[in-house]
Amino acid sequence: MNQAASLHALAIEEPPVSPGRAPAARRLAPVQAARERLLRSHGSHPVESRVQVTLRLVGGERIPIGSFDTEEAAKQHAHALTEEISTAREWLFLSGRFVRPDAIVSVDLNTH
Repeated sequence: MNQAASLHALAIEEPPVSPGRAPAARRLAPVQAARERLLRSHGSHPVESRVQVTLRLVGGERIPIGSFDTEEAAKQHAHALTEEISTAREWLFLSGRFVRPDAIVSVDLNTH
């Protein structure tokens, strides 16, 4: 179960709110406590963190390519992209623009 699903599952286990409805702060306390436990158990990255794949060009410019839920998915996409770049004989169409393959310095993964 991924972190977001764990948080969602913990929030669902909260008992139903009575017709008198408790104040919002008291209703959200179990959800906030569950989120804090998840953050402590999984390091400092928030549950919503994603892995961004970007291309870095010769001049230092970065082109965003995609955002992925897991590092493994990002690595797979980045690897496939490096294969495409290494065999390209023509300019590549990436993120709405054409890029010369020899202008690409690296394919980077960044967690956000």
